[in-house]
Amino acid sequence: IHWMCSCPVVKHNDTKSLRFLIETYQKKFLALNALGGDKCRSLLIFLISERLDTEGHRGWELQSRRAKSLKTDVDLKHFIEQRA
Repeated sequence: IHWMCSCPVVKHNDTKSLRFLIETYQKKFLALNALGGDKCRSLLIFLISERLDTEGHRGWELQSRRAKSLKTDVDLKHFIEQRA
């Protein structure tokens, strides 16, 4: 959890930073998922989305609001990959 709180915010659509976020996110997600399943997954989605640049965060929020179901960690990963 410390990593997610101290991870730098992605600068304006910086591909290198977005790729780093995805790679690190996958490693941390596996560890957190082993600890608590859905509760940790929701926390992780929130914390990672807070690290996106302003435009990315706005896009994720709009996409999340339009969804008919709650967005998942896989949805967030795909969203970040599309921006990278």
